[in-house]
Amino acid sequence: MTLTRYAACGNTFVIVFDDRIDEPEKPGLVRSIVAEMDGVIFAERAATTFLMDYFNRDGSRGEMCGNGARAFMKALYDRGECRIGQSLAFDTFSGRLNGRMVAEDRAEVSMPQPTFLSEFHHKGWNGAFYKVGVPHLVFFMPTAQGVDVEGWGQYFSHLRGKNTEESPFPASSNVNFFSETNGDLFVRTYERGVWRETASCGTGVTACAAFYRKMTGINLSRIQIGTKGGVLSVNWYRRDSYEEFETAHLEGNIEHYL
Repeated sequence: MTLTRYAACGNTFVIVFDDRIDEPEKPGLVRSIVAEMDGVIFAERAATTFLMDYFNRDGSRGEMCGNGARAFMKALYDRGECRIGQSLAFDTFSGRLNGRMVAEDRAEVSMPQPTFLSEFHHKGWNGAFYKVGVPHLVFFMPTAQGVDVEGWGQYFSHLRGKNTEESPFPASSNVNFFSETNGDLFVRTYERGVWRETASCGTGVTACAAFYRKMTGINLSRIQIGTKGGVLSVNWYRRDSYEEFETAHLEGNIEHYL
């Protein structure tokens, strides 16, 4: 079993290359090797490509992880599976993604289509629910710097229900707080399964960027987003002329984590 560790804009992962691990063994293995990291990714060969099987640090499977997908691309690149600039398709439990290494330490991956589900109104808080492969609750704030992300994140993450007063998701959701300065966003995220604020969250910044485009009515092709772990960008474009919709792509740095 080969373990490598990466930090993708401060979001930290252990990546495991081993096709012999049985499914029931994975949650326990995650809890034994995750240590202080945010999650574990099992890299498995599929029929024509690779499968990215992502687990949160508590041993629960996540259908999708944006920064994890970028770290996954870096791991494949380090193993000689792709070159800089070469597009590589791989599978996740939320569908097939396309990624490419922009540079030695920078990757871009396509994201599941950010889907607006409903508005959210609860005790004076107003936001929106999105799904980007995984569930997200997003709040636009005058400033996200001083928010009690741990306290409010834990509270909102566990709201359940089927109306706009509570969460439309049957289980917990990720919670994001973001603000805007001169067109650039700053995002802080409380991640379910990690159960704490992480340095950044790729699907979270994508959800916030999508909500910002909806709020402003301006379909910006590129939004730069600051996080505690560094700067990400969400880029919208059609990879091919036959694509009906623009696809969101997450771009940012990755480094080995020692």
